[in-house]
Amino acid sequence: MHHAFLYISSDSSLQTLPSDVQAPGTDVTHVNVACFGIDDVRTLQQLASVRPFVEPFRSFVICAKTLTPQAQNALLKILEEPPHSAQFFVVVPHENILLPTLRSRLMLVDTLDDRVANADWESFKTDTYTQRLARITKAAKDKDTVWLADMLEAAIYDKSTPRRAVLLLDTHGRASGASKKMLLELVAIVLP
Repeated sequence: MHHAFLYISSDSSLQTLPSDVQAPGTDVTHVNVACFGIDDVRTLQQLASVRPFVEPFRSFVICAKTLTPQAQNALLKILEEPPHSAQFFVVVPHENILLPTLRSRLMLVDTLDDRVANADWESFKTDTYTQRLARITKAAKDKDTVWLADMLEAAIYDKSTPRRAVLLLDTHGRASGASKKMLLELVAIVLP
């Protein structure tokens, strides 16, 4: 049985999780923060070492918009040698915010409907080319990396995005050094 799962949710919704871990409980701990840091991992380490009270597993739900690199490396150590009675559920807006080493330890649970259901994306598609470029420029200027990444993710899974663009986005959009602004400008051009 796998012990660590990855859920993609643009609005930090826990509705896509199994029903028995959607709410905190005796053996279910939720960590819901904007930025998951090293102190959060230390607390998680302590809690994960305690045996479950009722259930066969203690479940830990980590819901965050971002995770610091230090926290990801520390979390990786927990996932490499997890307590035998612990399960982890990581909920993030997009998988490319995770380091590849951490990502490789998590089993992706497909929540495609949640990724596609993005009101900003639907509005972006109906904008004119000039309006699309203005939105991209504003997001880049405001350093809104979450919005840029969300738009790229939505473009990848939307059937109206031309296949060639999807291949390019899927290959380069998830890389840490890729210019999300430039990739979205490409999307702005090729969308119908």
